[in-house]
Amino acid sequence: MKMKNKRITATSYMIGFYNETTKKRTFVEAKEMKADTGTIIEYFPNFKTSLVIPENTMNVEELS
Repeated sequence: MKMKNKRITATSYMIGFYNETTKKRTFVEAKEMKADTGTIIEYFPNFKTSLVIPENTMNVEELS
């Protein structure tokens, strides 16, 4: 995204689930799947995963 004299670049990760019955995909922000900090623990308190989920990043760059 560009704003005046700045460029903002963000990276985030999504995890997709496919429901064979309904033939629909659902996507969730991967950071919410982190068992120690994500909101997944509110809904599934015993949730465990071996996925290594990277942190989201955001960079602001000055343009000349």
